[in-house]
Amino acid sequence: MALISMKLKAVLTALNNATVTDVAYKSYVAHTPIRSGNARRKTKKGVNQVVADYPYAQQLQDNFSPQTHGNVLFSQRLMMCVTMFIAQQV
Repeated sequence: MALISMKLKAVLTALNNATVTDVAYKSYVAHTPIRSGNARRKTKKGVNQVVADYPYAQQLQDNFSPQTHGNVLFSQRLMMCVTMFIAQQV
């Protein structure tokens, strides 16, 4: 098998939906503020998605919570982490 084919196969394996979802979930939880830990406890990893099923999840994502960090939107932080993971695989 040619080297390019082996590398492509490795990248595609690394970028399967479950792996990218796992990276997104870990990033989401890591960037979720901790006051009581409720948001971190209630954030779950679903099939190809991160499930934030609590009343103020949208507020956190939109930076309307006083616990969010700085000027970078919560969802932008998540996308930066996923994008960096993908770039590392290539």
